[in-house]
Amino acid sequence: MPAVTRGGSDMSLFNPAKLLHSLGQYLTEYFDRRFRPSAIAGSFYTLRVYMTRHWWFWFWIPRPWRHLEQQELDSSILWSRRAVDFTPIDTSHGIERRGLLVWLLRYRFSRSLQRDDIDEAVNLWRGVIESLDQPESPGYPCVDGYVFYMMSSCLYFRYHHYGNADDLYSAIQYARQAIDSNKSPKTDPRYPSFLEHFAYCLSARSLATNNYQDHLDAVSLMHRVLGLSPFQANFLITYAITLRSRVDFRNSLSENVLCALYNGMELDNSPENRSVWLAELGRTYYVRRREGDLERAAALLHQAESLADVQDRVHRAKTLLTLAEVEAQRQGLSEALELVSKARVLLPPGHTLQMEGVARAVSNILVNGRMRLKFGNTTVDGCIEALAEAARSPSTAPDVRYRSALLWATICEQQSRTDAIEAFITALDILPRLVWVGLYNDLRLQLLATQGLGLASTAAATVIRYYPEFKLETAVEMLEVGRSIFWTHSLQLRSPFDELLQSEPELARELVQVSKEMEAGSLYLPDSRDEERLSASALGISGRNHFLSDRWDQLVGRAREIPGFEDFLRPRSFSQLSEAARNGVVIIVNVSPSFCDALIIRSSSRTLEYFTLPITETEVTQLANKWKSVLKRLGRSYRSSRGGTSQLLTRAIRKRLPSKEDPAQEVLSSLWTKVVEPILDALHSSLGNADSLKEMNPNVPLPSDHTKTLQYPKLNGMRQKRVESALRLWWCPTGRLTSLPLHAAGNYNAPGQPCLMDVAVSSYTPTLSVLLNNNTRPVESPELLAVAQRNAPNLPLLPNAEKELKELQKLAAPVLTVNSLTENTADIENVAAGIVKCNWLHLACHGLQSGPTALDSSFALHDGKLKLSRIIQISSRHAEFAYLSACETAQGDEAVPDEGMHLAGGLLFAGFPSVIATAWSIDDEDGPVIAKMVYEHLFRNGRPDTSEAALALHMAVNKLREQGVSVMRWAPFIHVGR
Repeated sequence: MPAVTRGGSDMSLFNPAKLLHSLGQYLTEYFDRRFRPSAIAGSFYTLRVYMTRHWWFWFWIPRPWRHLEQQELDSSILWSRRAVDFTPIDTSHGIERRGLLVWLLRYRFSRSLQRDDIDEAVNLWRGVIESLDQPESPGYPCVDGYVFYMMSSCLYFRYHHYGNADDLYSAIQYARQAIDSNKSPKTDPRYPSFLEHFAYCLSARSLATNNYQDHLDAVSLMHRVLGLSPFQANFLITYAITLRSRVDFRNSLSENVLCALYNGMELDNSPENRSVWLAELGRTYYVRRREGDLERAAALLHQAESLADVQDRVHRAKTLLTLAEVEAQRQGLSEALELVSKARVLLPPGHTLQMEGVARAVSNILVNGRMRLKFGNTTVDGCIEALAEAARSPSTAPDVRYRSALLWATICEQQSRTDAIEAFITALDILPRLVWVGLYNDLRLQLLATQGLGLASTAAATVIRYYPEFKLETAVEMLEVGRSIFWTHSLQLRSPFDELLQSEPELARELVQVSKEMEAGSLYLPDSRDEERLSASALGISGRNHFLSDRWDQLVGRAREIPGFEDFLRPRSFSQLSEAARNGVVIIVNVSPSFCDALIIRSSSRTLEYFTLPITETEVTQLANKWKSVLKRLGRSYRSSRGGTSQLLTRAIRKRLPSKEDPAQEVLSSLWTKVVEPILDALHSSLGNADSLKEMNPNVPLPSDHTKTLQYPKLNGMRQKRVESALRLWWCPTGRLTSLPLHAAGNYNAPGQPCLMDVAVSSYTPTLSVLLNNNTRPVESPELLAVAQRNAPNLPLLPNAEKELKELQKLAAPVLTVNSLTENTADIENVAAGIVKCNWLHLACHGLQSGPTALDSSFALHDGKLKLSRIIQISSRHAEFAYLSACETAQGDEAVPDEGMHLAGGLLFAGFPSVIATAWSIDDEDGPVIAKMVYEHLFRNGRPDTSEAALALHMAVNKLREQGVSVMRWAPFIHVGR
């Protein structure tokens, strides 16, 4: 073995591969002779001397693509373990020798993909971290930052292969620590690589969570890296890969990526690395998709595959899978399938690439083949099995599992395979894990908008239409699990666990503690500045949240092992959900790409029936867009989809609307003929039978002055019938139908035409569970918080707000303790504190929707905005009723229409089971009128009674209708909840 120059002038030894190769040669010669421990000890002594002199040896040694024969590698690991065993970690060379073993184990893992090797490497270096209370202390002169970099590198390496999110979050934290621990970033040659690795980790997280901000941060870090070290090939390839994942890559950034790759390939002229550069160039052309790019990509990838190191199985498999995608685009479907099969053979079960890469390739093959491939094809069946395996694997990253399950479901549905239902159920089960409560709330909504949109509706429609062997109840359960995920899983954290507390108090207390920490973590919003967002504290919170989420799952699993708690925090079954119809009729209107169905649960039998509505999803979307235009044109703004521009949605003083409102009438008429009237038609037996009718109303007859004489030419021969009591309906729409006023559906073109308001008291509910949750504890002396803010900063004056408050005080004083806040006392802190303590809540103020997400919706108070993001921090177990006399308090976010993301939804979440809200802007003069009539009814018996809130609103709105005002004035008032 050649001697090592202690002075450091022999730069031929800068390449650690040469050192290891020399060691391998020495070991081969040794094995050819006889066992001589002193000889191998001498080789390690030589390495130790070199490493002691050149601390940066350990920094560069993990760089890829070394060449060791398997026998050399195995022997090196064997004797490296020996050296570690004989070198305590607290000696001067303990870290160095462990570092060598870690790298050797990682290198062997990259060849064999035996998980034991990478697990041993991670555990070994974790022991190093744990042993260093003060890494910069005497005896460890060269480990500042590097030990954290090495730990991060090992964890990321394992994440890259197996997709465990714990590893990624820990890797990000250690990468940040490596940067923070560096004492001289301007002069330390390792510092650019610390930044590069941090960027790589953030880029990986952005792909796993769809967090675009992580993309931007990673690109920004790589710009810093290239500013410090512009001519290092490995930095250029990282920069190219990071930049290529930008959403605007095809338009403006492709030339930058190609330039970086070609320059990097010129700098790195080593033959063993050429395959990697060619493969990245091929992927870049494939993603760019300009004319001729597919042909260029195919040629480059074929060349890369032919030059690939036969022992680098992951690189070969990744290249083959990308090539399969390219060939699928070029209609070479048979060749693409063969390439996928070759790639699968190279990868062990459970490998991330086996899951994600195969899933993506299969998707492209089947989509581009327009599903022409028959499932009798063994290769195709194998690909589908790979998707199912990826979806079912609990150790695979949730985003990979979710995409695999979606593709599995889609393909099986189109091929009429019976396992489509299992695939949909699997996807619905994974979705909450993808948007887990430990994520920041803004990110959860972003993921729901991009990943979960319409899944539950599609799954339910598939069950209804194509799989009669499954019960309709399955469809309802799917809709319940896959909608309002944000609220449902946040509410789980607020479960009282009273029964569990009686059985297993320690377990219940730990669940409560973990739930409080998780909720606090989800509410954390780091500063928008890069240094704060990427600080160790912010990253630590993110990692802590993930740990807490795993701990929560473990504790819930333990609870379910207790006899009697097998269904602890599981989704409700249909037999439980059907109780939502105990006081009337619940109507779920499911809008899906294939069909629109009405699912009806009657109060009498709790049975389920369905029929298809004469409307399509496209028509619903058109109606929603037309309604959006109507509100905008009339000055009644509609919330936009994350546009980032502020829209002021005020309860303002308006003139009487023009009498001619054709677009609005067209929408309401279409809702009547295509949605509401067919549903009433289906309920005709109840309308014609007094006993059945009694089962579907709130047992409170309408006053005689509200009795209507109606004509229903389509209701099965029912020409004229005097209805003495209104139907009690709860509407649970899905998709874009959530933005349309079903309660106001009717024909308003001529007098005497029917509308729903004439025959039914309507409420809305985002889910059936909202009608079942009953955590409210009755109190002897209920308290009303009445808030009126007529003069919020920079907003129009609301002169009728105080009038509304005074009327309420007079009505409520005999039956409630009234706490009033007005003008400067109606500030954020006073109102937030009052909501926690009150049982009844009344807010008369401006409602605002501004900012990029629904969580920025707010009430305008004396000193600023009480945002939805603040309201959801409030929890009250004594809340009974809320009246939101402000604009658009029940107008959701069209980006996540099934989530009920509005101010009324926030109050439901805070604990108020019954809420009166507004679907669009209201006139200031109407606020006091409607409120007075509502409260007169609720207090009419000398005590507060929330059970008739919907009926009280119905009666008040009908009074306004009788004055001949436009539908746009009386229809915005709605009731949500019980």
